[in-house]
Amino acid sequence: VPISLRDEATCSICLSFFTDPVTIDCGHNFCRACIAQCWERPDTDISCPQCRETFPQRTLRPNRQLGNLAEILEELDKEIVKIQDENVTKLSEEISRLSDLINEIEEKYQQPTSQFLQVRRLETPRSLPRQGRDSE
Repeated sequence: VPISLRDEATCSICLSFFTDPVTIDCGHNFCRACIAQCWERPDTDISCPQCRETFPQRTLRPNRQLGNLAEILEELDKEIVKIQDENVTKLSEEISRLSDLINEIEEKYQQPTSQFLQVRRLETPRSLPRQGRDSE
């Protein structure tokens, strides 16, 4: 998920995707539980944790569209992580197979693969005759 889109769907208090997002009077959005926790202290002014604007009362307006967007992005994020994990597993398996093949070559020729490959490069002709026309 692109970072800017993720930022828009992330609560600035808990730094997770919004859960039951609400909009306060200044227009900023927070998870309902996060802003409730910020405002539960009776000795503090009712203010926005983001811009510090103060308010005469605690007004929380549900933001269902933002909540739906956050849910969709969270699912996409999980799917991306799953695909990345699968790719890492496949790549690890391929690296393991290549490592086994290198070990097999080194055992067979009893020399490091790098030396074997260097000798093979010197033995390989630069241009091979073309099949068909040259054999007529």
